[in-house]
Amino acid sequence: MLVAFQDEASRFGAALPDALKSVGATEPIVLEYRSSFALAGYAGSFMPSWVSQAQAKPGEGPSILTTTITPGNLSCFLLFFVFLFLYSFFFSLFMAV
Repeated sequence: MLVAFQDEASRFGAALPDALKSVGATEPIVLEYRSSFALAGYAGSFMPSWVSQAQAKPGEGPSILTTTITPGNLSCFLLFFVFLFLYSFFFSLFMAV
């Protein structure tokens, strides 16, 4: 999940820091007027190593975040390819009839 804001995020209220923390943000979270924030987060039962955030206080410019997002669960990809193989196999089988 990619999240970013520039200039004003305090209008989202007190629930915003908790929502950001639920996807990997860490304190302090600057929500001041003219501040900026960027987060590469993850909503799941574990936090991958690529989860990161950047922020800048008012007058310090934009938040620049650089990270490499890698697949966290190889079994999901394998399951997808098995499904794709079976789908194409049965599709070709029924099309031949």
